[in-house]
Amino acid sequence: MAATRRKLALALVAVLRSGGFKQSPLALAAGFAADIAHLRAAAAWAVGPDGDREVAIELAAETTLVWFAVGANDEGAGLFRTVEPWVDETTPAALAARFWLGATGLYSAATRMVGEEAMKAADTFRELGDRESLFKALFGGALQFNRAGKPEAAAAALAEAETLLDPAWPRWTRVIYEFAVGSLHYWSGDPARARVRLAAIQTMNSGEEGEPIQREQIELMLLGCDVALGRPFDVVRFGREVLERERPRVTGFNRAVAQCFIVAALAKIGEVTKAEGSALSEDEAVALGLPERGTMAAA
Repeated sequence: MAATRRKLALALVAVLRSGGFKQSPLALAAGFAADIAHLRAAAAWAVGPDGDREVAIELAAETTLVWFAVGANDEGAGLFRTVEPWVDETTPAALAARFWLGATGLYSAATRMVGEEAMKAADTFRELGDRESLFKALFGGALQFNRAGKPEAAAAALAEAETLLDPAWPRWTRVIYEFAVGSLHYWSGDPARARVRLAAIQTMNSGEEGEPIQREQIELMLLGCDVALGRPFDVVRFGREVLERERPRVTGFNRAVAQCFIVAALAKIGEVTKAEGSALSEDEAVALGLPERGTMAAA
């Protein structure tokens, strides 16, 4: 059984790493969501008494966005917290860099920001001449810096990321770069400027080459901009359109965030009863990795 569990864990890592650069990391992770039960079994073995710490680091490095895609952010955060102390000077540099790159996809109140670690990963990828992983580390670090209230660090990471963009790279690379820039404007207190940029990249992401999961991310940021700009009626209308869409249906963490924006908008226009009826329960919010209500209200 131990040998079989090891093979399962290594197979999952291999599949997740085989996706290449054609699809965005988030799109690859979303496609893996159906295998979440296998991932849970592999992670439980890897961190257990009969497991393997290096394999556990591999799993944590490659699966962060899978937890995000299924709305199990805190579950992924739990794996991160367990594995983080095992990443030390004995860990191969490339594996440590991939671990910190993976950690940039953690969006949970249960974990700390890892922008600085992302920059350490970027240093390793730069030394290895791995431009694709360097690009991912830079925009992932920028998003972490945005959330941590460090706009200068985010801007510096994005400035280098822009120099790496290659016309031969797939469209998602330009989309995710522009998304990170729009996010920088948003978190820096300029939602109007952010909205213009985000609307433009939503058009860029359309068509057969566009990725639905990236469209969801952009839609959520647009909703956030409208909340910040004091457009509650637009938030309710567009937010409900997003949630009621059947294909592709918005699920997991993204669905919870959209619902929170609608609740905020309903409360803003005095529809407190409707807001309460639309609100997630505290248990549901915690399960989806959202901050407690007091934290959300402060935000």
